[in-house]
Amino acid sequence: MLELTTPVQYVKGIGPKLAEILATKSIATVGDLLNYLPFRYEDRLNPRGIAELRAGEMATVIGEVRNSGLFRTRRMPIFQLTVGQGRSRLKCLWFNATYLQDKFKPGQLIALYGKVEQDQRSGELQLIREIVAGVCSMAARPPNRISVMAIASTAFGPDTTLPM
Repeated sequence: MLELTTPVQYVKGIGPKLAEILATKSIATVGDLLNYLPFRYEDRLNPRGIAELRAGEMATVIGEVRNSGLFRTRRMPIFQLTVGQGRSRLKCLWFNATYLQDKFKPGQLIALYGKVEQDQRSGELQLIREIVAGVCSMAARPPNRISVMAIASTAFGPDTTLPM
């Protein structure tokens, strides 16, 4: 039986190597581990409509891929994806993301999470530094099945696919 004063390395699955990593975050005991809180809370469970979005907030959006493309600037390539919900649309941008060029097809239903910002030139809302949570091709799959293909470029790297 573990107690709050038990060293964290004796928790099943931790061991000495992971205990050293946790020690750098001042986690030495089971009590420290239980009291360690995340530095932020991100609500990804409640998707919002594109029309409800406001600049400056983090939001989850489910929409249909309208079009996508890669354009180059002097400094870096930028992948742009346009997602729609009815008559509303949202532009999504990934910087240095040439690996996304062939990942999306028009008609796919995708879930996105990211920061909503207002484009300085056009005034339209856009999603920046987003994570794609799920992709569903409506033609290939019934609507009650969504295959999850996480393209979490900001968190995991370009070639990471997370199993769900």
